[in-house]
Amino acid sequence: MKTLTFDIETYPNYTLFALQNIDNNKLYTFELRGEDSSLTDKQITKLNKLLTKNKIITFNGIKFDEPITAMALFKNYSAFKIFKLVQSVIVDKLKSYTIYRTNNLRPFIKTHYDIMDVAIGIASLKLYGARLGTKKLQDLPYEPSTYLTNKQMGIVRSYCENDLILTEELYYKLGADLELREDLSKQYNLNLISLNGANIAEKILVQESGYNGKAPSTPKLIQYTPPKYINFKTKVMKDVFKYIKEHEFLLSGNGNVELPAKLKMEKIMLGDLTFQMGIGGVHGSVENTSIYADKKHTILDIDYKALYPSLIIQNKFVPKHIGKKFLSVYKGMYDERVSVKTNMKSLKYGSEAYNKLNTQQNGLKLVNNSSFGKMGLQYSKLYDPSVLLHITLTGQLTLMMVIEKLYLKGFNVFYANTDGITLKVKTKDVDKIKKITTKFDKKTGLEMEYEEFKSCHIRDVNNFVNITADNKVKSKGAYGTPSLNKNAQTPIVFEAVRKFLLDSTSITTTINNCKNVHDFCTSRTVKGGAMYGDNIPDLYPDDWADKLASKRGLTKKIIKDKEKLEADWIKDNGVYLGKVVRWYYSTQGKSIHYKTNGNKVPKSDGAIPMMDLTNTIPKDLDYEWYYNEAIQALKDVGYDY
Repeated sequence: MKTLTFDIETYPNYTLFALQNIDNNKLYTFELRGEDSSLTDKQITKLNKLLTKNKIITFNGIKFDEPITAMALFKNYSAFKIFKLVQSVIVDKLKSYTIYRTNNLRPFIKTHYDIMDVAIGIASLKLYGARLGTKKLQDLPYEPSTYLTNKQMGIVRSYCENDLILTEELYYKLGADLELREDLSKQYNLNLISLNGANIAEKILVQESGYNGKAPSTPKLIQYTPPKYINFKTKVMKDVFKYIKEHEFLLSGNGNVELPAKLKMEKIMLGDLTFQMGIGGVHGSVENTSIYADKKHTILDIDYKALYPSLIIQNKFVPKHIGKKFLSVYKGMYDERVSVKTNMKSLKYGSEAYNKLNTQQNGLKLVNNSSFGKMGLQYSKLYDPSVLLHITLTGQLTLMMVIEKLYLKGFNVFYANTDGITLKVKTKDVDKIKKITTKFDKKTGLEMEYEEFKSCHIRDVNNFVNITADNKVKSKGAYGTPSLNKNAQTPIVFEAVRKFLLDSTSITTTINNCKNVHDFCTSRTVKGGAMYGDNIPDLYPDDWADKLASKRGLTKKIIKDKEKLEADWIKDNGVYLGKVVRWYYSTQGKSIHYKTNGNKVPKSDGAIPMMDLTNTIPKDLDYEWYYNEAIQALKDVGYDY
């Protein structure tokens, strides 16, 4: 069985079905040229064989490419009929199951890996490619309604071939995630290959719990009943707790719990920090601050171990329409994971036995952690918004109890977010704090974990760099390492910040030594597409020239008018880049603009597009821009650079 990437392109007079073997790059193409053209019998036989006898990799293939191809293979659709069907799917939101049902068809690709939902986050294939650092970013070259010439058909074909490369690159990036899905599919005899974590968790838990019913209906309101251990001593928390117990939580039209205005606006002050509660979690943080441990003081980070799974098990927070069987299955998986992780400790890291157990524990972790969100989705069989609300509120109130207990003993938290807190205390008081929290653990049935930091560098609650006592970097948000769920925003800048905070490596050294051009790039989606122009003609009235040269009369209005003239020119005459753009900062750069209105794309001043990634660093790279950006990023976390 070969592994083939698969994609299609459709226009009124042109349809392309393209597959590529990822092992030898052999390309298979099937083209319909002309409105009335359709697949020949020979093409149908060959295309059908390729799709049914091999492992097929697509991006959104289950909902789009496969049903469209089915109509070409089994209903002999012409290029124009395929185009009209595609328009119904895109514009009218025609569902794949409707296409199958109304045409007496069914999905036919036997081994189909649709990687769109496997990839973390929600993004287009092009944007994932930009995040991965793919060599070439190329947007659809012509509007879908265009009647193509033969030359244009060749350009569309080249575009499709690049999409096949992007699909392959993303497939390889998701290797471990796909292996996990293969393992779970075999273990539970379910097809889980193309599902995200939440859908996998739902399918497994529903099957193992033996639930055969439908998704339950949405309740009109929810009343919160807290566990018996929750109580408070400070007035501010007593008032908040009283309100939560008495409030009737309403649900929106899509079945989500609505956050009451009082909780949304309520600022809870305990010690030196203000906390904010919500439906999802509690958070609070100092901002623009760097905090250091020293000989007499320790920075102690305290996190709840598997907070949400533990709350579900300890408090029996389970969907009431499934009942005790759900808890039995859920707890069994949790306990099994604990056992597997214990067994892993005696094995050599990276050995075959270790990797086998690690795959097993990752599968159990996925089910335990990913099922929670499904309890808030209206059409899920796990839907029970009361359970979701009880889990999140109990988690927040439990964490606030810890914060309050420490506050009343004279200890102030400087960071809190969902399942953990961080505080700076005298080293001699660390054991005292652990004694307080351990005693509380016995009441809740939960378990806290402890870690010490050398320093914490915080921009805000979601953007920070922490240096652990054993010299590891823990970072989040803009300061985090590149990933599939985050756009590339000049990664070298934040790599330089992390290295500087870790071991004082100079900003200039890290940036100057970087030879990966992708690390200097920014990528993002530009709604409606982006335009760029670097040879802008003289567009200004004669009397502006002297004013601009001498800066006499250089008012805000003149600057604004000047920028508007340039933007309009670029919108109408510039080079179209696409809906996903990538650029670096140059000493000779201009700005990038929206095609729709000419407005400037944020933070694009000094940009030069790099849709095709080079192998070397551009000679016009504006190193000073990157130095200054890194210095500013350090200042943003309170470092006095």
